[in-house]
Amino acid sequence: MGDLRGGMDFRRGELVAVGEPPARRAAGRLVLGLRGGGEAGEVVERWRAGAAVSAGTALAVDGEGGESGVLPVDGRVERVGAVEGGVGWGGALGVAVVAGPTADGLCATSLDRRAPGGSEVADWVSALVGTGPWPTVGHGGGLAGVLASAAGRSVRRVICVGLDRFSPVADRSSLLSGFADDAALGLRLIGEILGARRSVMLVDREVRWGGAVRRACRRFSVQHRAVENAYPSADPTVVVGAHTPGRARLKPGRDPLETGVVLVEPWSVIRLARWVTRGRLDVVRPVFVSWPLRRGGLSVRWAWPGEAVGDWLGGASGEGVESGAEEGRRRVVWGDAMGGEATR
Repeated sequence: MGDLRGGMDFRRGELVAVGEPPARRAAGRLVLGLRGGGEAGEVVERWRAGAAVSAGTALAVDGEGGESGVLPVDGRVERVGAVEGGVGWGGALGVAVVAGPTADGLCATSLDRRAPGGSEVADWVSALVGTGPWPTVGHGGGLAGVLASAAGRSVRRVICVGLDRFSPVADRSSLLSGFADDAALGLRLIGEILGARRSVMLVDREVRWGGAVRRACRRFSVQHRAVENAYPSADPTVVVGAHTPGRARLKPGRDPLETGVVLVEPWSVIRLARWVTRGRLDVVRPVFVSWPLRRGGLSVRWAWPGEAVGDWLGGASGEGVESGAEEGRRRVVWGDAMGGEATR
């Protein structure tokens, strides 16, 4: 494929400090997608309106394979039906859950649940299926789907794509900087589970890392590879073509596993390592917000899955969502500025 690399070189964004998630956080009404088919009337009994539901329950309608999310809090079902207006939902079946009252008004941001021991693929698939999301790059089934699909295949390389999708927004780089040891350990674990020949941490050589990521990779015996991040270097087709032996060809939109390569997101490897070492599963996730029309750059918020955008957007910026000079013209773009999806 020749010297396959990105071709648009933007300025690098500043890293934002990402500390530990809070142990407890207030939770209100969460709207969560349910995996599985069927109409609202066919939903299993536990998701009927008014039912009490427990934290840790898989967000699934049926018992079929596929990665689902996990209910993060104890609460009560408010309603079940098509999810309207959410990016990427497309009218999917969802459930609205109101968090139950607690003595201090706060809910734990992690679940007391132990990770599987050892490296048996079947054990990990079973554990990951009901504890998502475990995002990967270029594989729609998440990490659980990758492990299930990889059974019996030769995995040549696992790559943690630490290159920011749009370099002025240093979200992946900030995560790796804040959780360098967890990222390297989680990458090593995934490589061991898959029996990969090599595990690679792919990062931007222009980011001011201070050596933390390189030292962590050396400590946990994963390869550290620092490269130029010219857009769209983080695209799966470019990653596979530029950073695999023989420069494998991957057509746009195809699964990297077809070439014997697994691409994972930084938060997946970090979350996995934290689960293994702490014995607790994080259910909040880092959400990065970039404000292109204001000073202040990037901010980060530990958000509940299913939170309304307005609930955390104001908190991330320190301002209400309707405030500012752009009032009346504000749109939220999910993803990067070049290829993200704008809300209506």
